[in-house]
Amino acid sequence: MNRIALSLAKTLGLLLIIVSPTLALAKKDAVPAPPTVVSIDVLTPSISPAPETKPLQTKGGVTISIDTDAYRTAAVPEAVESQFQPGFKESFHIPCTGVFTPGVGHIDYFLRNFQPKAVTKPDHLVIHLHITNSLPRVFRGSGAIVQFQIAGKTLHVDPSGYGDFLNAIIPPRSSQDIDIVGPAVADLPERATIGVFIYDVVTKMDEAGNIQEKQNFEWYYAWETQRHTADVTLPAQQKFCKMY
Repeated sequence: MNRIALSLAKTLGLLLIIVSPTLALAKKDAVPAPPTVVSIDVLTPSISPAPETKPLQTKGGVTISIDTDAYRTAAVPEAVESQFQPGFKESFHIPCTGVFTPGVGHIDYFLRNFQPKAVTKPDHLVIHLHITNSLPRVFRGSGAIVQFQIAGKTLHVDPSGYGDFLNAIIPPRSSQDIDIVGPAVADLPERATIGVFIYDVVTKMDEAGNIQEKQNFEWYYAWETQRHTADVTLPAQQKFCKMY
């Protein structure tokens, strides 16, 4: 009986010696889940001057020409993370970051999935101004009012988007390029007429510095979006943990 048991033990040991490297190699050579390619509909904006608009306007000795960007829209993967609780064995194979403090620390496990997202650049309406000062004095943008309108309705924009214009100081016979940033592309409709206005531009003052003349500049643009399909590669689901 002892001889039989000893023989079985040797046989099992031999099997473990043979199988263990095979399992380790299989684990080492395990192929990760492949990424997934999906197609989504995206909207790419375009903007062009309305027929009644003159991109270059001269009023009272100040010339302002206006230009816009070309917009590009692409599909990109967006990561979405959520917590989960793995099984006991699985937890040993999940990569971690951070340092665990025994007794007071803890470990959180996360799933990172990816979903398609359409991204447009630039993500705001950007207007490029080229300002030429033909006045006999310094041109200052302070005191002017910058507005964006759709169908007669004024759009709320971050004042910092046109702060460079309001802070502009341009000597006589000089020019300066300034950008003003309007509403976010995501806040604009698929099709619209957009008005860009710069009101109360000071063009004449007396010797005492009193304002005698102001001018208004107005431009209208046709805004529309084209729908098309874009491919995006989504990475496979990822598991990770953070130690605290």
